[in-house]
Formats: sequence, C-alpha cells, structure tokens
Amino acid sequence: MPELFRMFGMRFFFFSNEHLPIHVHVKNADGSSKFEINPVKLIENNGMKNKDIHLAQSIIEENEELIEQKWKDYFYKYNNGMITVKKVWFEKDKIFVELNDSRIIGTPIDWYPNLSKGTKEQLLKFELWNNGKWIHWEDLDEDLSAEGFLVFHKQLIVQNKG
Repeated sequence: MPELFRMFGMRFFFFSNEHLPIHVHVKNADGSSKFEINPVKLIENNGMKNKDIHLAQSIIEENEELIEQKWKDYFYKYNNGMITVKKVWFEKDKIFVELNDSRIIGTPIDWYPNLSKGTKEQLLKFELWNNGKWIHWEDLDEDLSAEGFLVFHKQLIVQNKG
C-alpha cells in the first residue's frame, strides 16, 4: 500500500491494486475518504468529519500534480509499464481509445471485421478486462488489446514517415 504522505493526522495513500480514474485515499482516527484527482472531488466518505474532509481536499488540491505523478510512477512500474485502456468510443467509421498515459488513438473500424459488422448497440456493449488490458465484445466475439492499438499506431507513423 503506497503511502504518499502524512499531514495533520491524516494518511494519504493508494492501494496496490487500484483502478482508474486516478484517486487517493485518506484515513484519520475518525474514518476514511476517497478523492478523485483532476478535478479533485470527494467520491466517498466513511466517517470523516466535514472539517477534515475540507482540509484533506485542500491538501490534495495543493499536491494534485505530485499525487498524479506518484500514481503514474507506481502503477506503470507495478504493471511493468503496461499500457491499458481507460475509455472507448466510436465516431463515424473509427474506434477511439484513451490509454492510461492519456494518449488517444483512433483506428478505422473496418480493420476489425467482427466490429465492422456490429450494430451501434453491439459496439457499445463491451467490457474492459484485466484492468483495461483488453476490450471484450461478447456479442461480436472480438477482443482487442491496448498494446495492439499501440502496435498499429506505431506502424502508421513509420508508414507515414517513409
């Protein structure tokens, strides 16, 4: 459990098996809370007093960049640098993914024959598996990996430079 820092009787930390979006846990003698980062907002409170919640939020806001960097440093290292998908959407004839390092990659949907045959409803019915390492469409019998998007993207860059 990576601890970030302690201030005013509060401990700020992550759990080692966290998930996106980036967030931080805060614990004191009265209870615990959880704040999303960027923008900072309270998403869970388990017994902390309002004054402590406000203090914790102001500390997080002052240290937002540091917390986000420590999250990335820890979880990229923890996942052996593994790139994961945090968001998927479709526009016209393309599929877009936002990766955990904030890159956005769009590829033509016709690169994936099973997806290109899907209805809008089927395309939107996907699951992120293995903490975002895979996108799975049960109805379309399709699985795409985050790493696969990067491979295609790198190939396109090389082809465009040549």
